[in-house]
Amino acid sequence: MAVIGDGRLWVWEIASTVFPRAVQILDWYHLCEHLWEGARTVYGEGSAETEELVESWQAMVWEGRSEAVEQHLRDLVSAGADDSKNTVRRCADYLQTHQHRLRYRLLTAARWPVGSGVVEGACKHVIALRFKRESTRWTKCGAQAVLQIAPRYAQRSLGCPLPTHAQGRLTKRTESHPFAWLFTCRCHCVRARPATTP
Repeated sequence: MAVIGDGRLWVWEIASTVFPRAVQILDWYHLCEHLWEGARTVYGEGSAETEELVESWQAMVWEGRSEAVEQHLRDLVSAGADDSKNTVRRCADYLQTHQHRLRYRLLTAARWPVGSGVVEGACKHVIALRFKRESTRWTKCGAQAVLQIAPRYAQRSLGCPLPTHAQGRLTKRTESHPFAWLFTCRCHCVRARPATTP
């Protein structure tokens, strides 16, 4: 079983609570966004050097050398290439936080997906379409009630009941998150899907 997410801590908190043995994967495209931010800070927007640096970093991460990319970013910070917002340092910290979620070459070889499009598509299908229909108005109370029901209904209709081992692991803190049930459904289903490379 795999859990794919961006760098937000609540995603990994729910994943660790509900599926403690799942493989955790940082979404490839979110990672690439951070690499682009770091490279733009060093060489500027739209330069050939920026593009070359990002391509080099992406290849290194894909090959399993993300620690070397992190070190390169820290070397750039030491050389004074960072900006006033510490963008390059924050990019290095992001890589450090997620090192164990960056094994893309191994993951794709094992046919795991490395993009979160499945989860984001499910959120759009199950949640956004329900709330953004024409001529609909929602009170906060009514919206929260639907947020508790819609993902559970989708879970059942997709044939993805919450696994027995995960039942009861959602604490009040994690269960109260509006996407907690949708999250667990999609993470459970992702194990059967073939991988696609970026």
